[in-house]
Amino acid sequence: MHHKIAQEFFTHILNAGYIEPRTTKQLYCEQDAMFLADRYVTGTCPHCGFARARGDECGGCGKWLDPLELIEPACKICGEHAGGPRDDELVSAARQAAAEAGRVAARQRILERERQELRARVAG
Repeated sequence: MHHKIAQEFFTHILNAGYIEPRTTKQLYCEQDAMFLADRYVTGTCPHCGFARARGDECGGCGKWLDPLELIEPACKICGEHAGGPRDDELVSAARQAAAEAGRVAARQRILERERQELRARVAG
């Protein structure tokens, strides 16, 4: 059920023009066949040499990191070397999409309220 609603919502905001393709560089795991968000990458900090730095922040020196900066980046899921970077198609226009999500949610609440009222009338 949630999968279907999510697909309908995505299709709606895509067709409404709230999503624009944007190419970015991201690390890729061949083993898991997926692009790796920063939380799925570990490696060596380029600033202090801490060997278990995360893709977003170094636990050794506390600096914020970009996963592409890490030395010997690895996939946190399988431990294999994270290849790349590769081009990844991302979507943007979050503010407009969030506003549209609010409108869709409001419409769904109205429809649900109308369904409940109709059920009450039919039952009563």
